[in-house]
Amino acid sequence: MAFTHFVGGSSTLSQNRRMRALRLTALAIMMTSLGAASSAQGGAYSMRNIEGEILSVGQHTGEGDLDLVQAQLRSVGNGDAVELLLAPQGVCDQIGFEIGPGDRVRARVFLDDSSSYRVQKIQNLSRGMMVRLRTLHQTPLWNSVGTWEGGPVRSSPWQHRHGQKQRGGGPPR
Repeated sequence: MAFTHFVGGSSTLSQNRRMRALRLTALAIMMTSLGAASSAQGGAYSMRNIEGEILSVGQHTGEGDLDLVQAQLRSVGNGDAVELLLAPQGVCDQIGFEIGPGDRVRARVFLDDSSSYRVQKIQNLSRGMMVRLRTLHQTPLWNSVGTWEGGPVRSSPWQHRHGQKQRGGGPPR
C-alpha cells in the first residue's frame, strides 16, 4: 500500500512539473509576442543610431514653449534626409555644443511616427564633441525655461564616458 501511494505521488509530482513547465512556456510565448507587437509599432522607446552629414540647421516649435534646434541630416547608409530635433538654442549655447552645415555627426534617436527624430545623444565628429540631450525615457535634460540640467559635455577625445579625464589629465599614451 505504501509503495502504491509513493508511485502515485511520484506520478502526481511529475504531472505538476509538466503543467508548471507548460504554463511557463505559454507565459514566455505571450511575453515574446507582446514584445514583438510593441517593436512593430515603433514602441515608445525604440531607438536607432544614424550617421551622416548636416545639410541645414534651423528652428522647430518643439517641446513646451521652447523652440528646438532642428538639423537636416543626409544619412550615410541610404542617403535619405532626416530631420533631427536637438535642444533649445540657449541650451546648446550654455553647454557649448555647436552644429552646422557640413558637420559629420552620429546620433542615437527615438523612433516614432513623426517626420522628425528626437535626439537622445549626438556626437559631432567634425568638432569632437558629444552630448546626451535626453534620458533613455525621452525626458529632456533641460528644464521648462530652457536651462541645462544634464551634466558635462565630452569635448576632448581622451575623456571618459561621464566627463572624467584619465589619470594624468591628458591624452592616452
